[in-house]
Amino acid sequence: MAYKTSELKKRAVTAIENKRFIFFEDIYSSLGISRSTFYEHFPKESEGYNDLDRLLQENKISMKGGMRRKWYESDNASLQISLYKILGSEEEVQRLNGGKPEVVEKSVTITVKSKEEAKELADELL
Repeated sequence: MAYKTSELKKRAVTAIENKRFIFFEDIYSSLGISRSTFYEHFPKESEGYNDLDRLLQENKISMKGGMRRKWYESDNASLQISLYKILGSEEEVQRLNGGKPEVVEKSVTITVKSKEEAKELADELL
């Protein structure tokens, strides 16, 4: 069956907007076409592909924001911990996961040519 790219794009945009799709698979499944047919009409990096991808990304961003708001407003500790893991520093997230901050010790070897140079270096370090 022959498809018009412009008609497929209109139907895809409508489906993305109405059904809040976030994956390309959702699009071609809802259009009743195969993956290969979809990519024949919308090759990666084409204008049509990029337009559809932008709409999918907008839906993802909107959904993530909505989820974070719900997590923030929830009394559920698991949701609050999940949100904190997104917002917290690496050290805070490590602590939430049951770990303790790692203490890293480093050693340095310095070669000096004379006692005077060693004394100057020692005075600077102390």
